[in-house]
Order: sequence, then C-alpha cells, then structure tokens
Amino acid sequence: MAKTSIEWTDASWNPVTGRLLEPLGWRRARKIFVSDIFHPAITDGFLVALWGIMARAWWHSFQILTKWPERMLAFVSRWSDLEGESDRVQLVRGPVATRAAHPSGRGQLFAAYLEWMGEPPAGAAWPTFDWLEGERWWPAFLPNVWLGVSVEDQRCADASIPYLLQTPAAVRFVSCEPLLGLVDLRLDPARPLDWVIAGGESGPAARPMQPDWVRSLRDQCQLAGVPFFFKQWGEWAPTKGGANMERIGKDAAGRLLDDRVWSEFPARRLSTRENHGC
Repeated sequence: MAKTSIEWTDASWNPVTGRLLEPLGWRRARKIFVSDIFHPAITDGFLVALWGIMARAWWHSFQILTKWPERMLAFVSRWSDLEGESDRVQLVRGPVATRAAHPSGRGQLFAAYLEWMGEPPAGAAWPTFDWLEGERWWPAFLPNVWLGVSVEDQRCADASIPYLLQTPAAVRFVSCEPLLGLVDLRLDPARPLDWVIAGGESGPAARPMQPDWVRSLRDQCQLAGVPFFFKQWGEWAPTKGGANMERIGKDAAGRLLDDRVWSEFPARRLSTRENHGC
C-alpha cells in the first residue's frame, strides 16, 4: 500500500507498476485512489484483469480518476454489452475460440484478457467466459468502483463530463483540481453527478484560485444536493476580507472555505458481495 496525502482517499494504488494483486492483501476496507488506468497505452486485456481484482476486493472502494474519458466510456460500455450471447453455456477455451463463441462486447474483452495472460503453464488450462462465477455473470458495473474525470476549467468540463455521464458507474465524480476558472457543471437531476471535488494548485508554478470560482461549485452542489469536498486552497489563499490572494504556502493556506471544512462524500454503495452474492 502506498500512503497518500490526498485528503479524500485512504491509500493509492498503481497497478501498472506490477502491484496488480496488492489490494487483495489489504484486509481493512479502504477508499483507494487508482492511477489513470484508461491511458491509451494500457491494453484492454490488462483492464479486464484489473476489473477482476477490484471485483474480488469487494470490501474496498476504488476511486479511478482519468483524463481519458472517451476510453473510459468505450471500455465500460463494452463491458456492459452482453448482446448476442447464447443461452447455452459455451465452455470454450483460449482467445481464438472465445472470440468466435462470444460475440458480445464483454466476450471480446475476455478474449483480450486471455491474450494478455499468455499461454497457460503445463498442467493448467485457460479460464472460460461461461464458468459459474465467471465474468459473464458479473454486473454491468462494479458497485465498489467510482469513476471520475479531471476538470480544470469550462473547456475541460464541456469536453469530459458528457462522457462521464454516459458511463455506467456506481459513483460518478468530478475533480476540479487545480481549479483555474469558473465552471458551470450543468448539474441535471435526470443524469446527476454523485460527487464534486475542488482544490487550488500547489507547487512552484502554482496559479491562484479565486474564491468565487470554488464558491460557485459549492453553491451548485448544494442546490442540486450533490456532496462537495473542498480539498485545499493550494499555494495561494485569500487575504483577510477576501479582496486579494497572497502566496502563503499550501499548509498555511489550509482548506477552510467560508470558515468551514467541506468534506462531504457520496452515500455508501453496496459492495459487490453484498449486492450480488459473489
């Protein structure tokens, strides 16, 4: 487990660095921030393997934040697609036979997973898509996986949030950090967001975040009943009276907004095992 200073999570996990199985060994339930797994360089087969780890680690909540919302939507939509699957069990093995027997989006992803696995060692066999507790029978989305997009300004919001709202997920969230301008989230009760995070920029080249930008996000969330989490001012903070911004450092700037700490989270969702008996 990697310790983290991120205020809205308990631990961070980078499965790409070879620690794919790590969360299975963490017995205490945690909120786990996951590095951006939807980068184009990451294969579909690896994503299916990762999905399997998160499904089996049902006691954790995995918080995936991406800058590649198109890839996220494409993958989760294919995972949700079981169109064309036979009512009869097709106990075929190997990527070639699986592609032929399972035409659905999920079936094709499972074939990509088998390719990622490589040839099984002597005495072992390929897993099958149709086995009793196998991937074919899993839910359209994992109840313990939260999906989010990074948004810095209105242009990013307009480009990314529509993809997020089309993506099946237990929790959909937006992280406006660093917040670099006013953002209208266009919150719609018919297709709501579940959580909004906001924060200012840190680091040597940090730009100030104006108080009205973050207040606007908070007010939009309050009006729509969406949980709001204010992470930090960053390197800059308002002066007394709020007329100007001054650079005082992240620690000194803190995370008070109008004399309050905003640390709201979305309501707890049922775990995979609680909701599906697996």
